[in-house]
Amino acid sequence: MKLTYRYKVWLTLEAETPLSLGSGRESITVDRLVMRNAAGFPYIPGTSLAGVLRHSLESFIKKETLDNLFGFSEKRIGQGSRIIINSAHLLAHDGVQILESAPTVDINNDYYKNLQNLPERDYVSINERGTVQGAGKFDAELLHKGVRFITSIELAGTPEDNEYWKQIVAQISNPALRFGGGTRKGYGKLKVIKLLNKEWDLTTKEGVEGYLATDNSLKLPIGMEWKVAGTQSVEPVGYTSYTLKLNAKDFFLFGAGYGDDEADAIYKTEKFFDWSSSTPKLVEKPYVLLPATSVKGALRHRVAYHYNVITKKYADQTSEHAENYQLEMVKNIQKEVNWEQFDSDSINDLEAMQKKLENLTFESVNPIISDTKPKEENEAVKAMFGFANDSESKVQTGKRGNVLLQDIYLEPGIEKVFDHVKIDRYTGGASDGALFQEKTISYQKEIKMTVLINNDALINEDVKKAWHNTLDDLCNARLSLGGRTTKGHGLFTGSYSKTEN
Repeated sequence: MKLTYRYKVWLTLEAETPLSLGSGRESITVDRLVMRNAAGFPYIPGTSLAGVLRHSLESFIKKETLDNLFGFSEKRIGQGSRIIINSAHLLAHDGVQILESAPTVDINNDYYKNLQNLPERDYVSINERGTVQGAGKFDAELLHKGVRFITSIELAGTPEDNEYWKQIVAQISNPALRFGGGTRKGYGKLKVIKLLNKEWDLTTKEGVEGYLATDNSLKLPIGMEWKVAGTQSVEPVGYTSYTLKLNAKDFFLFGAGYGDDEADAIYKTEKFFDWSSSTPKLVEKPYVLLPATSVKGALRHRVAYHYNVITKKYADQTSEHAENYQLEMVKNIQKEVNWEQFDSDSINDLEAMQKKLENLTFESVNPIISDTKPKEENEAVKAMFGFANDSESKVQTGKRGNVLLQDIYLEPGIEKVFDHVKIDRYTGGASDGALFQEKTISYQKEIKMTVLINNDALINEDVKKAWHNTLDDLCNARLSLGGRTTKGHGLFTGSYSKTEN
């Protein structure tokens, strides 16, 4: 096969959501730092772009063709990739220069200072009792929403590859495409702002000269200009899009995890880059943030509830192995302690066995809790939100979620500080340390939220019904979002519509 054609597209991409570009490194204060290039600026490695792009094309292009385009390696045979994807590098403060290699820029500019002090997010995994699960508390650095990158994709091919090339270029605008880490936490969505798509026939003199006028730099060749990308994006084939239009019934609070000079707990805010002046400017006032992770957690728990109701799986039902409660608990204790390994005539062994008994937890030996595991075994949760690998299994058993959300940024609304106090029942005054304040927010405008769900997750009718019941609860003020929900915060009303692709 003679590769007589060259296809190349230059792309300007903007982050519609924050990006989690993990470097695998940590600092004294942050558990996960973003990836940075040799010049010290955040960037997206070409390997990350290539892997996500290839995977997304599996629904449109046969595996044999993808192997031919992107290359493959199977035992002793293989083929190199015919597609070259450059790493995506940030645009500079002037919106023209590209922050690759060692750019000559003034690092004292506010833009670069902001790139050195990136926003951070805290994460916590909640168990079925509403408390932190094991070591499920960590934080990570994120790259601001609104940053812009330049990258390029090139294909060495034939005239027959033209249709595949069109699919590759169009796929970059797919709303279901996510890059980097935390894609199920609302991160990694990029949109195409500008592009330049060119092709050259190397069997002609004009084609050879035109191709040789380009180089490996991300700068456009002399004489070529960007084209503004169309507003129409590729439909996310295989996904159902749910559009929610919500109105806050009263106050809500998505906690920042700290307070200010007016309250002990405040709502989460974050800044992002705005390009309305053709250059990147960090917004002056921070916007109110509704994190996708907070919304997803509430939806996940309510989906589990409705699925259990639909399938008649109730909390007071015991498994067939727990009919004789006391006998089963004794067996579980014996299994956990393994007392057959101890010598009853040895004082040291008896003390070791006593120590093991003291370290047992009720949850680990209770035959009902350990046998039913409603949170882990709920089929609707597994189908929609995925599940982790079994730590005891050597085989990959985990599965990523099929639900895609994104963070929502709202202009500052009306603040309200609530005072709370715990009354000492004997003195009638405030208990020591029990007087505190919470700063909440009220938003008068409509809040629009889009949720993409892979159609494979909704094949089961019971799962689909549990999901729709959850949306009904959210739109009718029966499901609270955010924190302090037991105080009446976080209720919304509205409606939703769906589009299946």
